[in-house]
Amino acid sequence: HCSDKLLGGTTENLIGMFESTLHNLQMKLWEETIPESQLGLGYIMLRDSNIDIDDVNNKRAELGEQFVEEHGIKLFTDASNIISTEMMNIVTNEFIKNIISPLKNETHNAV
Repeated sequence: HCSDKLLGGTTENLIGMFESTLHNLQMKLWEETIPESQLGLGYIMLRDSNIDIDDVNNKRAELGEQFVEEHGIKLFTDASNIISTEMMNIVTNEFIKNIISPLKNETHNAV
């Protein structure tokens, strides 16, 4: 994912990634239409110039592009549900601690 490189990279790494990607595209090194994949390969090749693109292509063919959409969506949904649940637990606990509990104490003390 190129966003990882954009967020965590240095200016030098970013420039290198784009230069490497441009070089790969000019050489028609990898027939990939997904820009993030091209940028990712550019970054990887910047870091390891000995990468064998034929090996990458063979692995992709062997796996049959095995990113099974249902599996990916399920993983994403599961992760989103966990994050949402934890966020709501935090909000609920903070609400109870900071709003409800003081109100109960005020009501109890007033009686």
